Amino acid sequence: MYNKIAANSNLFTHADPMIGFEQVFMDVVKDEVTITIGWDIWSGCFVTANDPKGGPWIQQIGNYLDGQNYKYSNERK
Repeated sequence: MYNKIAANSNLFTHADPMIGFEQVFMDVVKDEVTITIGWDIWSGCFVTANDPKGGPWIQQIGNYLDGQNYKYSNERK
């Protein structure tokens, strides 16, 4: 999933995903802004940035994830 988001958003992977028992995180960099895409058992899926300039990228990634969730939930019916 993370590689698809990075490819679709023209983001550049900063590091390999960090995978644990209860979480997974991956940092990507675009326009000198580090964006963290992750999932954990407390929050579910989340996207954050280290700079307010990341807002448009967060919105774009969020829209992509919403579309994937809608697509997945309809496939299960």
